[in-house]
Amino acid sequence: MLDLMPTDASVLGFSNNWYGEAIATAQEIALRNGLKIRLVSAPAFVATKLEAFLSRGKGDFLSSHDLEDVLNVVDGRPELSQELAAASLGLRQAVAAIISGLLVNPDFTNCLPGLVADAERAGVVLERLHRMAPANERE
Repeated sequence: MLDLMPTDASVLGFSNNWYGEAIATAQEIALRNGLKIRLVSAPAFVATKLEAFLSRGKGDFLSSHDLEDVLNVVDGRPELSQELAAASLGLRQAVAAIISGLLVNPDFTNCLPGLVADAERAGVVLERLHRMAPANERE
């Protein structure tokens, strides 16, 4: 998945509170052809996408590509909750708060099987979301 994110709001007319941290914590990796890129961590990517879902996506579960991206990462990355635990406190708290809000929304949980690539994986995704949104995310 490739997502280009400008940190300067004037480029696209909007920004995201997590772009700066995403860039600052990105790791440089070398591709097979020798080209080096900076790869944003999965937790930072999820944080940027969740914020975008709430802002430009207006919380619309069925048509949000940002929420779709989050759910694809959650589904395809079983280690995400451990990676999130190693992220900054602010990022962890923000992700936990947004996901907690999704999980208590019956519209979200009812729509979830239709939001994941394979409806049979909805239970796995739901379990992983619960692990990412601990009730007492304080430190």
